[in-house]
Amino acid sequence: MKYWLIPREKLLVNALTFANKTGLFNPSLFSEIYFFLHNQDRVHGKLVDELCSVVRSPDVCRVCIVNQCIWNIFFRNIEKLHIERAPPCIRNAYFKRKFELVLRYFSFAFPLEEKATLSCREMIERKLCSPDKFCKTIKKNPAFYSTEKLKLKIINAK
Repeated sequence: MKYWLIPREKLLVNALTFANKTGLFNPSLFSEIYFFLHNQDRVHGKLVDELCSVVRSPDVCRVCIVNQCIWNIFFRNIEKLHIERAPPCIRNAYFKRKFELVLRYFSFAFPLEEKATLSCREMIERKLCSPDKFCKTIKKNPAFYSTEKLKLKIINAK
C-alpha cells in the first residue's frame, strides 16, 4: 500500500468500525477523518510548511505567533525604508514575492540555500533586473549598490 501507512488488516478493521458507527460507508469521508485523526503527527508539520509557503507575506508573517520561524523574524526586522534603499532588482524581488532573494540580499542567516551572495547575473537571469543610474557603477554585485549610491551623491553634492 502506497498511501496508507498501516497494514491492510488494521485498515479493514477501522473501516468496519467506521461503518458500524455511522451506519454507512463513505470512502471519501472515511479517508479524510482517518487521515487527519491518525496521521496528525506525521502530516501536521508538512501541512504547516505548505500553508506557510503559500501565505508567506509581510502582512501575515509579521503577526504570526511562531517565534523561531526565519520568515517571521525577517519580516519583523525589515522595514519599508530598507526596501526603498535597496537596489531596483531587490525591490522587484520583494514585490514579486521572491522573498528568498530579498533575504539573501539583506544577509540574514539563510539556511535554505548554500549560496548566500547575490549577483547581478542571477538577478538578470531571473528577470528582476531594472538598472538605474547607480546600478551601472556597481561591479556585478547588488551588495555594493548602497555604497555606490552614497559615493555618487557625495560626488554630485560637491
